[in-house]
Amino acid sequence: MPCTTGRLPSFLRNSLSVYLICLSVSTSQALGAGCPEKPELSGSVTFTGETRSLFIGVRQGQGVLELEEGQEFTFSARGLKFGETGTRDGTISGNVYGLQSPDDFPGLYQGVVGGFLAIAGESDIVLVNSKCVTIVARVSAVGLNMSLEADQAVIIQFTGD
Repeated sequence: MPCTTGRLPSFLRNSLSVYLICLSVSTSQALGAGCPEKPELSGSVTFTGETRSLFIGVRQGQGVLELEEGQEFTFSARGLKFGETGTRDGTISGNVYGLQSPDDFPGLYQGVVGGFLAIAGESDIVLVNSKCVTIVARVSAVGLNMSLEADQAVIIQFTGD
């Protein structure tokens, strides 16, 4: 049964927490289901952000999508992850796969992450949206953070120049 927000007040319908609750409730509609196994390289991303958490991690930051043809698009990202405590600042850099059009890039991404960060470290992430756009990246972070291995959800939106 899909999650609906029609009965909620308009200021809540568009909030990140409602989308993320719907995401966790609607397990039957997994993001990335039915995506090609080996999508084509479309471009690269760089991102700078932060996570602040006490049982629920709140992520936010800014980045740039650079397509193979050289076009660049700035974007913001924000998200939540349950089962996380601490604080960290970091950069993400990696590749984007399966992008048919720049309009396919914004949206809700999901991926599984977890681990422990004491002072500084690196980890890998894979995020997929409903249009089969996949971000495969390396995270370099500093801070003190402990996170259960669990789903995270991130909303990406293009920003105006």
